[in-house]
Amino acid sequence: MQNQYFSPATKSAVVIWSEQLSSQLGPFSIRVNCLQPGLIDTKNEQLPFGIVQSD
Repeated sequence: MQNQYFSPATKSAVVIWSEQLSSQLGPFSIRVNCLQPGLIDTKNEQLPFGIVQSD
């Protein structure tokens, strides 16, 4: 649960960075893509979000 504040901040920074790159490199026909994973169901993520694992 220590990373709950850092993950959204870093994901937002990557999105903004890719938008800036695409606006600067677009005139040169260079595309910029940004891929970010969503929530991954692991034991570390189950407790803070109340996800119940069904067997």
